[in-house]
Amino acid sequence: MNKPLVSVIIPAFNEEKYLDVCLSFLKKQTYKNVEIIVIDNNSTDKTAEIARKAGVVLVSEMVQGMTYSRETGFKKAKGEIIARTDADTRPPNDWIEKIIEEFDKDREIISVTGPANFYDLPNFISFLWHFTSLSVLIIDGLIMGHFPLNGPNFAVKKTALADLHPHMDNKQVHEDMDLACHLAPKGKIGLMNVTMPCSARRLKRGFYSTLFEYTVRGFRTIFLHHPLLSWNHKATYST
Repeated sequence: MNKPLVSVIIPAFNEEKYLDVCLSFLKKQTYKNVEIIVIDNNSTDKTAEIARKAGVVLVSEMVQGMTYSRETGFKKAKGEIIARTDADTRPPNDWIEKIIEEFDKDREIISVTGPANFYDLPNFISFLWHFTSLSVLIIDGLIMGHFPLNGPNFAVKKTALADLHPHMDNKQVHEDMDLACHLAPKGKIGLMNVTMPCSARRLKRGFYSTLFEYTVRGFRTIFLHHPLLSWNHKATYST
């Protein structure tokens, strides 16, 4: 069985509270051919120190922003497949293994994504959020003609990133949705049955303001790329 190198990139800005736990989960992956890359985006805390002590690849990105950090990670990655997650996640032990299985199922798939839930909210709310996250991916997939990408839980073939020119201002668009729009003409984006546990810290800081801001950016991202809402690319659901 082919066991390609998988590069896991983690953009990080002042993530000392979460990064060490995320890295500990990644080091427990059942799939072993992995490199882990932390992109330090001008952190003023111990983020870089934690990454060094963990023995992962550490790179710096001086231009502030999630998209710039992500792109730096993409360029640094050596793997045939690049997985992306956030510093506040707790990746399931078989996360990368499941990613590899999805790519092996369908050679036309160039990227895969999945839903998220919250590990720091009551179980019932986290359970509901899992289905909310999954529903958003499916509904956006129907509107856009292809699935979006969920930032803490996606992977892409490195070859598919060649000659892409995504929007770089993540204050204007969702960087993950935007990337999906640029990838879609190149191949299928699959939806996998793997849920990523994340922190609900942003929602806790301001539930309604965060929800409103995310919704506005979501619509802006969709209409920027799909002004006529044409269904040019079929969504695929991998189970």
